[in-house]
Amino acid sequence: MTICLLLGVLLGALGALCCYRLGLSEGSRLAREGKLEKAPSSEEKEKGRLGRILRNIDRYDGTSRRQERVE
Repeated sequence: MTICLLLGVLLGALGALCCYRLGLSEGSRLAREGKLEKAPSSEEKEKGRLGRILRNIDRYDGTSRRQERVE
């Protein structure tokens, strides 16, 4: 019983290590090829949000009818 538990923990640790190494190698390959997508910074997110708000304001025609949404 103890040997099975020890063997299970060992196999789990080895599996986790293999997954980690595979992720590192894949990430390194993508970085070398320049295919990694950078997450937008909070400043870029805010600029995008404000841009959408301004585009919606520009499209407002002053009526209470349904307005076109800009996404």
